[in-house]
Amino acid sequence: MPRADSIIERGCLTGEASTVGRTETDPECRAAGTAFLLRQAVLLLAALVVPGGCSSGSQAVTYPAPLTGSSQTMVVRGQYETVALDRVEGVSLDDGKLTLRGSSASVALAPPASADLSRPTRNWALVTETSAGATRVLTFTHAETLDEFTLELPASEAQIYFGVFGGPADTEVMILTWGQDSRCFWGHVTIARAQAR
Repeated sequence: MPRADSIIERGCLTGEASTVGRTETDPECRAAGTAFLLRQAVLLLAALVVPGGCSSGSQAVTYPAPLTGSSQTMVVRGQYETVALDRVEGVSLDDGKLTLRGSSASVALAPPASADLSRPTRNWALVTETSAGATRVLTFTHAETLDEFTLELPASEAQIYFGVFGGPADTEVMILTWGQDSRCFWGHVTIARAQAR
């Protein structure tokens, strides 16, 4: 917390008798006051900039943000975005909508148009999960073909909820959601076999 008493100590407080018999009309007091106000302006600007993360060199994420998986055999692409919940405690399908439940509220979302909710599949399993600085790395493996892919999500310790559904032209669509401490997300990716080169 910056000190705010430097001008008072110099006897330059406006509207009050100075302890050393000087007022703000004194040139030295005016200079001290100007310097004080400039310092306060700089401190205020710093307070506004730091919470935005500019000091760390990181860039702000614009949502929806792209979500691309890494795989030797599959092409995995989609997006994710924020959800206005305090935490994600469960997810369900209700009347064609995706319902995310928090501790005191729920949010209904339209699933991606490419996901056929009448064709759930259970071939993909979350097999490993690691932290890598500002990211959370998830690895999914197919139970039959043993194909795998990884996804990098924002760092979090929240439980991951996901489901996979049939998509167009032999693709699959994974829908996933997670979050806690009012930092919640949901997203989806389309999973397709890479074309042979």
